[in-house]
Amino acid sequence: MKTRWQNFLDNGPDKKWHAETIEQIKTEFGEDGEDLFRIISDHESEIDSSTIAETKTIIQRIGLFRSLNIDFALRPAENAGNFSDLEHKGNEIFKIIDPLLTKLQKKD
Repeated sequence: MKTRWQNFLDNGPDKKWHAETIEQIKTEFGEDGEDLFRIISDHESEIDSSTIAETKTIIQRIGLFRSLNIDFALRPAENAGNFSDLEHKGNEIFKIIDPLLTKLQKKD
């Protein structure tokens, strides 16, 4: 997930803000969220409640990220606020996922 987001950010604006690129990152984040949900569901008895709560928060943020709608019929300048919002929400997930993944990896 972290690598996907970093790769997305490394794209130039012409590629990063292209409809297919945005749909791809939304889909990939959704798949990652499903994986996180599966992990905490399958190992709930082995994971402390704070880690489960953090994971659920990330899953909710992924849902918000995926629900952002960008009207690609608009010119890029008209979508600047939407692009900024998408990047902000992605960066929030990126910042909180690292400590969580470290905790989950220690459980293995």
